[in-house]
Amino acid sequence: MQCTKGPEAEKFKEYMQRYFVRYETLEKVRQVDGRNIYITHTLPRRAGEMDLRIDNTPSQLYFEAIAYSVSIRMALVAAILGV
Repeated sequence: MQCTKGPEAEKFKEYMQRYFVRYETLEKVRQVDGRNIYITHTLPRRAGEMDLRIDNTPSQLYFEAIAYSVSIRMALVAAILGV
């Protein structure tokens, strides 16, 4: 449901703000409860999905997941080829 032009564009932007992942929310939970909320993403991100400051926190798991996926893909290709 992405609409970037016309009268529906503002309605779409308001709708998406409900799902925006904020750095401040993660920090508040970390300070109040002493725990991390972990964030995963399939990447690439679209503008307005999350605060990019999250990239430099212990909350992000998406870069780690990408790093692991390379090894997994290599193993799958080797298994398919019988190597």
